[in-house]
Amino acid sequence: MCQMPRDEANLPMNVRRLAGMHLTTMETLAEYVGVSRQAMQAIVAYHTNSRSRPRTETTLKLAEAFSVSLDALYEEPVVCLREAVENFDRAPLRLSARQRIERMLQSKLEEAAGEGTTTSSPAEGGESRN
Repeated sequence: MCQMPRDEANLPMNVRRLAGMHLTTMETLAEYVGVSRQAMQAIVAYHTNSRSRPRTETTLKLAEAFSVSLDALYEEPVVCLREAVENFDRAPLRLSARQRIERMLQSKLEEAAGEGTTTSSPAEGGESRN
């Protein structure tokens, strides 16, 4: 049987800190979890009157994204961060971020290679302006 979360007030703070630890934006996190950016901002809002309580499925996806237990999201930040550090390299959000960076770098390399073939330098027989 699942226990009730210890302190719902810790969830927004822990999610913000975990996102920072993984160098991800709320928009990227929202995309991973499957909610709108506005919904994610409401989940992690600083002011309690602006917050919305996430659905269970959303909270489970948040825990999965950072490779922490559901309980850890509701624990004191030091407990949550300790678990997150232990699982840092296994976090799916981190892996997907690495893949996005690799794709971006590959794209930039391809662009640079494409630009290099359209222009030639004087050493390659192109014209020089002297």
